[in-house]
Amino acid sequence: MSNLALTYQDQGSTAEAAALQKEDLQKCRRILGAEHPDTLKSMGNLALTYSDQGRMGEAAALQEEVLEKHRRIFGAEHPDTLKSMNNLALTYRQQGKFTEAVGMLEEVLAKTKVVLGDDHPSTLTSMHNLAETYRQQGKFVEAGDMQNNMQVLAEGNSQGHLPPGWERRYTDDNRPYYIDRNTRTTSWAIPFSARIIPV
Repeated sequence: MSNLALTYQDQGSTAEAAALQKEDLQKCRRILGAEHPDTLKSMGNLALTYSDQGRMGEAAALQEEVLEKHRRIFGAEHPDTLKSMNNLALTYRQQGKFTEAVGMLEEVLAKTKVVLGDDHPSTLTSMHNLAETYRQQGKFVEAGDMQNNMQVLAEGNSQGHLPPGWERRYTDDNRPYYIDRNTRTTSWAIPFSARIIPV
C-alpha cells in the first residue's frame, strides 16, 4: 500500500497518495502500535505528501511527533532520528522558520559526521541542506564555504558514494563530471538527494 502511495506521489497524484498513506498509517497504528518503526515511517511518508501539497502545518505536526518518538525510542544520535530531524528542519525552512531550521540542520550535520563519518552520503546531504538554507537566508559566505567543504569531501570520497544510477567520470584534464543513467543527463555538480532523507 505504501509503495503504491509513493508511486502516486511520484506521479504528482498527491491526493491519492495521501488517502492511501492515511489508510496505511491507521492500519499500522492499529496492528503494530503507535511507536513501531513502520508506523513512524508511515507517518513520515504522509508528512512528506502533506508538504508536497503545501499543507505545511500538518506536515510539521506529524514530523514533530515522529522526531519526538525517534529521540525517545532510538536516542538522539540514531540515524533515523537524524533523518527525522532533517526532514522537520526542511519543513521549517519551507515555512520560513529559518532560525529553527538552521539550528536543527547544524545539529544534524554535527551528529551525522560523528555517527556516519565526514564523507558518508547522509553527511554530504546534510551539508547540502544546510548550505541551501544559508543561501535562502542570504548568508552567501556561509553557504559557499559549506558547498566548498562538501565538494572537497565528495571528491575525496574513496568509496564513491553516489545516488543509485549515477556515475562519476573524468574529463581529459581530470575534471570530474557526473552521469545520471536514470535520465541520461550529465552534470558538473555532485548529485545529492537534496531535499528529504527517507526514514
